[in-house]
Amino acid sequence: MVEWAAVCIGDALAIGKLKVGDSELWWLREGSGSHGDTPRSPDEVNNSLRQAFNFVEESVEGPGLRPPQLGALHAILATRSTGNKDASTVVMPTGTGKTDTMLAAFCHSPKSTLVMVPSDTLRVQIASSFVTLGKLPDIGAVTGEFRCPTVLVLTSALGTE
Repeated sequence: MVEWAAVCIGDALAIGKLKVGDSELWWLREGSGSHGDTPRSPDEVNNSLRQAFNFVEESVEGPGLRPPQLGALHAILATRSTGNKDASTVVMPTGTGKTDTMLAAFCHSPKSTLVMVPSDTLRVQIASSFVTLGKLPDIGAVTGEFRCPTVLVLTSALGTE
């Protein structure tokens, strides 16, 4: 059974929610990058994002990614280019745009991504940002006929049952 929810994000975009056990699958129902009434497959989302990302730098002409975000993004991409599969850690101070940096890394090289956070407040905030791709479409960092990701919001521990 599908439950619709209007979640206030920016211009009050509608997010579709589907109950999956104790968790929820979220997707953008309307607006730029939306899926409509039914979530699209992860493969379709990933394919739509390939070549849709642009390195847009903040300037006096307009908004974009700030220097700390671009620096971190280039560091992430440089590490990925080595082929090393070990986990990496990116440390950025409060307020420098960690969420949009994560989103930019995802959009540049879309694939299944796991984001873990320590609180329910952050879980909802990060999930909402991933569902809409945050500021990236507004600043022109994601363009074309892309689809925003579907997000599984886990609200309980994973089990073996």
